[in-house]
Order: sequence, then C-alpha cells, then structure tokens
Amino acid sequence: MAQVTLGKFFSGVPQKRKSDGDSKKIYEHKRKRGFIDSWSKNFDGLQDSSDGMICINCKKFPNIAGPSSFISGNKSYRIDGIRSHFSSPKHLQCSEAYFAAQRRDNGRSN
Repeated sequence: MAQVTLGKFFSGVPQKRKSDGDSKKIYEHKRKRGFIDSWSKNFDGLQDSSDGMICINCKKFPNIAGPSSFISGNKSYRIDGIRSHFSSPKHLQCSEAYFAAQRRDNGRSN
C-alpha cells in the first residue's frame, strides 16, 4: 500500500519533498562540530588542542606516522575519521613505539 501524505490526501496534489542531498547539505552547514570528551577515553592518545584533535602517539613519532592531520591537528571532529586513523597501520606502529618507550622509561626510573 502506497503511503499518502495529508497534503496529498486532502488536496489531491502531490507535495514536493526536499531531496535528501539538499537537507543533508543544510544540516551539515548549520552543524557545529566539536570534541567529545568520551573520545579521549575510547581512543588512547587522542587529545583536543587549539589546532584540532591530535594523536600524541603519532605526534611523538612523526617519522613513523608520516603525514597525518592527527599530528598537526584535525578539525573535522568526525568519529569516522578518528576510527580510520586509529585503525591505520601507521598509527598502530606509532602506538607500539610509544608504549615501548614508556616501558623503557619506566624501567629506568625504578
């Protein structure tokens, strides 16, 4: 059974709907994105700065990380970009090096 809008039912004239693309563009234009505190708990090493989101693991090892917006500051504030970065091979290598350096430094302080 076809769904009928109230406007079409009473007037007999079909109502125009905004295309999904137009409404999404309007929504994204109005939306204010920002850092969500729970991200730093869920993604170890993610921090917010005045330059945007940074990954301290990759920032400490830029030679391993290569070019990344999470070193200079990523201002997209999108979870899909965070997930993509944190699952990338370069980030995983930086995290491994970061935690190895921490273990080494903790061994020296004892």
